[in-house]
Amino acid sequence: MSRLNISSGVLSLLSNAGNSRDDERPKFYFEGDLCQMSAQEEFLRQRGFHVERSDVYPVLYDEEEYRRALTAIWNFKIDGWWHYKTKYIQYEICTGENFDQALQST
Repeated sequence: MSRLNISSGVLSLLSNAGNSRDDERPKFYFEGDLCQMSAQEEFLRQRGFHVERSDVYPVLYDEEEYRRALTAIWNFKIDGWWHYKTKYIQYEICTGENFDQALQST
């Protein structure tokens, strides 16, 4: 019989599903699989970002803070960083060419 090994961050995401603040403020979502979102959330929390949850998704409620968070994820290439190409370009964090070069070098 095999044992299921779930990291504490993923377990936290699953156990807090549905426990998020449900209000009308705009939400800025982080993306990826559960492990990637967990890594991103932990990385951001360690840097002082106030990350909350909407279902299993880590979110921020401030667009400027979200832009800064994406910049940090880009700069440190945190697991799942590749999910944000469109947003990196939208927020002028990098160009499409910069993104493609970074993706090729991983």
